[in-house]
Formats: sequence, C-alpha cells, structure tokens
Amino acid sequence: MLLACLVLAVLAFAWRFPLAAERPVTTDDEVLYSRPSVLRMASGDWLFYVAGTNYGAPVQEALAVPLLRAFGDSPVALRTPVLLLGAVGVALSFLLLLHVIPAWSAFAAALLLALGNSVIIRYTTFAHPCYATLTVLVPLLQLLTFCTDNNRRWSLWLLLGLTMGFSLYVLKLAIFAIVISLVWLWWRSEHGLRFRASWNRPHLLYCGAGLLLGLTLVLPVLYRFLTRRASFAAAPFETVLLVIGGGIVGAALIAFLPLLFRQTRRREWLHAGICVIALYAVPIPAEVWYRTHEKPRLEASGLQTYAEPAYCWKHAHEWPKQARILLEGVIPAMIVGRATEMEADVNASWPSTWRSALSALSIGLLVYGLWRKAHKISATPRFAEGDYVIVAPPLLVVAVMFPSWSLFSDHSYRYLIPFLPGLCLLVYRAWELPLRRHRRVVGALVAAYLVYCGFDVWYFTA
Repeated sequence: MLLACLVLAVLAFAWRFPLAAERPVTTDDEVLYSRPSVLRMASGDWLFYVAGTNYGAPVQEALAVPLLRAFGDSPVALRTPVLLLGAVGVALSFLLLLHVIPAWSAFAAALLLALGNSVIIRYTTFAHPCYATLTVLVPLLQLLTFCTDNNRRWSLWLLLGLTMGFSLYVLKLAIFAIVISLVWLWWRSEHGLRFRASWNRPHLLYCGAGLLLGLTLVLPVLYRFLTRRASFAAAPFETVLLVIGGGIVGAALIAFLPLLFRQTRRREWLHAGICVIALYAVPIPAEVWYRTHEKPRLEASGLQTYAEPAYCWKHAHEWPKQARILLEGVIPAMIVGRATEMEADVNASWPSTWRSALSALSIGLLVYGLWRKAHKISATPRFAEGDYVIVAPPLLVVAVMFPSWSLFSDHSYRYLIPFLPGLCLLVYRAWELPLRRHRRVVGALVAAYLVYCGFDVWYFTA
C-alpha cells in the first residue's frame, strides 16, 4: 500500500513538473495573488490570507518562501509546493478509495488523477491559490471521518474538527465535504439510530408538513430578494407572507427539536461540541486579522481587495444558460481536458453539438449504470455506507452552485477538482460489475486514455 502511494505521488509529480518548470508565470492567479503573497512573506510580512484577498490561506505560498530565498524568484520555486501538495493529494485519494473499493480499482482511479488531462492537473501544477492544498485536506478529512466513525474517542473528534476548521480556512469550498461528513457521522451514531427508530411518529409528519408549507410561503420572497438585491423592497403582501411563513417554520422547528434531542447523552454532546468548536475556532483568527490589519492597510495604500463573489440566485429564465455552462463547459472539460478551449460561450448558438452530445451521453451512461445496478441487486445503497462521504460532496457542489449568479461560470470545473475521487467512485459504482468482469479491457482503455491525456496536456496547457 505504501509503495503504491509512493509510485502514484512520484508519477503525479513527474507528470506536472516539466510544465511547471517550462511555462512562464502569466496567469492572473499567479501574477496578482500567489506570487505577491510569496514576495511579501519572503520580505517578513505576516499573511493569513492570500495577498489582496479576504479568503484563502497562503499555505502553498508559505511553502514557496524558503525555495524563493534559496533559488531566487522563478516559476519552479513558486510552483514546486503546488506540485508536492498535488502529489500528496493523489496518494491520499488512493488511500481514501481503498477504504471502499478493491485495491486495483482504487489504484486505477488514482492513476487517472495522477496522470490527468490539462483540466485535471491545471490547479495542481500552476500556483492557483488554495486548490492544491484542498486536494490534500478533503481526502484527509474524509479519511478522518471514517476513523472517527470506527472509534469515536474525543481525541479523534478534536482532530477531525481541527482538520475541518483548517480546510474551511483554506477555502470555503470545503464546507461541502464538512457538511456531508458531519451528517454521515450523526446518521451512524447512537443518537441517529434512536432518532430513526422514532421518526415514523405522527407529529414528525406534522413537523415536515409545517416546514414545507412555511418554506413554500417564504421562498418566493427570498428568491426575489436574492435576484434583485440592489433594488429589492418588500411589498406589503410579501411582508405578510414572510411573517406567516416564518411563524409556521418556527412552530414546526419548535415541535421538531424535542424529538431530535430526546435521549441525547452527555457524551454525544461533548464529542459533537469538541468537533464544532474546533471547526469554528481555526478560521476566526485569520478573519479578525484581516479586518484589523490587512484591510485597513490596503485601504490606506489605495489598493483594492479582491471582491469575493456573493452567492445569489439567477433569474429562472437564465437557468438554461447555467445548464449550458454545465453541459458545454464543465462536463466536457473534465473528460477531454483542452483547458484553453473548453470555456463555454453562453451567447453563441446552442447547442454545441459534440460537447452537448458528450455530456448527454456521459450523464445517460452514468444514470443507466446506476439504475441497472440497483435493479440487478434489488436494493439501493444505504446512506450509512461510506460511499456517500466521498460521492455526495461533488454532487452537492453541482446542485448548490448551479443557480448561483456569480459563482457558476465557464471555469466552474475548478470547484470539482478537490472532489475528483468522489466522481471516480461514482462512475465505478455505476459500472462496477462490467469493470470487474473485464479487467484487461478496462486496463487497455485506461492506458489509451492516459496516452490521450499526455497529448492533451502538452498541447492545451498554458
């Protein structure tokens, strides 16, 4: 197992290093944020966020500082920490997949991550802040989730909470993996078992109906607020809807909470409290530092900070454009790479035949494979199974980001980079029986795809 991890890490590093050493530092992330962060830290400045931003821990940049001092300001010094973190992330992804699938399948999936196409390797080759670090932290916190489930000692809860908190500090995108892990741990806990034993009671159904009714009244007003934030002014009838809907939701929650917290043991509260406190305690100092030091300094020097996009919904009539970005940009990019050409132009004629066809075919094969497997074994997977810890985060990313006004764009495939093991596992589960039955064919297809990835990397990586 350790030898396989080492082989994967070496392959991942060797696959990316020639690009990192050869390509000049020209991308905006490197020129505007990553390199200035390294230069400031090398001169003695303290940074808790990437320079010029109010989010993102400069972990990669801090690791580059001693290299910069030793070898000078060069692309290799700037990018070597990214390469190392990306290689470690591949090894951890292998260990994570090894927890739920056979060794040869986990190695094949990790090999695809190590020797990926130009889109897969882009954020673990060049100095895009945070993403390489997150490819290490996401599989690490998911591995710790499994360890905590096996032995629920307070020390493991503390370690898990610290890892989650640091992941959230590195990039808020980690919240998707954190939420899934916490919900899964609760579901498998003694309290979760007791709760499920009593959830068929009538008042639970009444609580659910109340929540549904209240949200039905509130959501239209919330939607209008989120899509017209600059000009929104609540009309009288909207205020009435908010008051009535909010009252119904509040009453349903008040009726639901006693059932949720009934028979909760002090030990369970202690463990969950340790994890949540650690989760919140890690990111807070950086936020305090930014507001008290970095932001005033930038304002005094006349520099503009990077405006972190706010999450807000698009209008319903614009959702087809969102679907187009997914079908013509995100899915084809993850499969075929071509990093400089796959950004979808939402104003061009639609559909782009081969991109849309590739996406439709891929989604169709995935859904058919999952349906066929569930039908053949006459059972659907239970949430208690470990697959959900790995598979659910990337699906949640797509579901949450899809309606966003400013976060879902032509480069949105970057949001899936830290969660690639989950997508590999999803594809494997959909076609697990044929993949196991025809290993030689699968090996030949993987080898052919890796040859294509090598071609794609050298022709479409800037």
